[in-house]
Amino acid sequence: MTIKEIDKKINLLFTDFKNFSYSNIFKSPYSFFGDLANFIKSQYLKLTDNDFVEINNIFNSFLLIEYEDWYIENIVYVGFLEILADEEIVFEKLFKFSSGKLKKWMIEFKNSEL
Repeated sequence: MTIKEIDKKINLLFTDFKNFSYSNIFKSPYSFFGDLANFIKSQYLKLTDNDFVEINNIFNSFLLIEYEDWYIENIVYVGFLEILADEEIVFEKLFKFSSGKLKKWMIEFKNSEL
C-alpha cells in the first residue's frame, strides 16, 4: 500500500476526519497522524470494533512502506502513539485489536512508558 492509498483509506473509513484535520499526510505526516490520534480519541464512543481493526490494518500497511525506518518509527511513536496514549482507554482498545508490527510497537511503547 502506498501513502496515497493509506490517505484514501483513512478518509474513506473516517469521512469526518477531513473536517477535523487540515494536515496533509504528504507535507506534514507528524501533524496528520497526531490529528488522527486526536480524532480517534474524540470519536472513541462512536467507533466500532471493526473501526479499530481497520486502524490496525492501516498502520500495519504504513509500517511496511519502505522508507527510512527511523522516520516511520518516529511518526508512529511521536506523531500517533504518544498522543493516543493520553487517553489510556482508547490506547488499550486499539492495543486489543492490534496485531503484527503495530502490536509489537505498542508493546515497546507501553514498556518504555513504565
